[in-house]
Amino acid sequence: DSKPSLMVSQEKGIAWCFACQNGGDIFKFIELIEGVDFSESLKILADKAGVILKSYDKKSSQVHKDKKKRLEACMEAAMDFYIQELKSNEGAQKYWNTREIKEQVSKSFQIGYAPDSFQKTFDYLKDKGFHSEEIVQSGLGIEKEQSPGEFFDRFRKRIMMPIKDHLGHIVGFGGRIIEASDKQAKYLNSPETDLYNKSCILFGLDRAKEEIKKQDSVVI
Repeated sequence: DSKPSLMVSQEKGIAWCFACQNGGDIFKFIELIEGVDFSESLKILADKAGVILKSYDKKSSQVHKDKKKRLEACMEAAMDFYIQELKSNEGAQKYWNTREIKEQVSKSFQIGYAPDSFQKTFDYLKDKGFHSEEIVQSGLGIEKEQSPGEFFDRFRKRIMMPIKDHLGHIVGFGGRIIEASDKQAKYLNSPETDLYNKSCILFGLDRAKEEIKKQDSVVI
């Protein structure tokens, strides 16, 4: 192509975009594409390459990393379960249809449904190989105060929407009850967890960050 839009030099290890007049090495490339700083870029590339970044406490860092990956996998499994439940539950579908949300939007935002059960989500995740502690630590399960060792689902009979960080990883859920109730809150979000720091998460940023960069502005 006499007028390429992107040039990559394997020898020099750099890339250049003629359209946006930006480029650099692999770290700069990730910074520009993902909208992160160098340290976050380094973490993303290290994770993809299977490289463990050195820290002051290497063992503690690896344990935390492994735990985080397990919790992220647990959240992904829960999302798949909720999506399946919405497809199979006529009552939930009937309610969701009243909201007049286009199907492509529902699929794009991965909308699901938490069934009217105290154990169904918990049992599903257990069958997928997750431990009770992991389900609780992810914010999806609650241990009974009066009966240690017994658990129940945090989200029940709610339309579920995953909450993601700026990289698109699921860190929590927001649930909207489908029937009016004086005993339950209309909206219920995940609690603070190792994944979900409410002060650091802006819903939809993973979708909006590219346009924010293009416009060099954002309205919140």
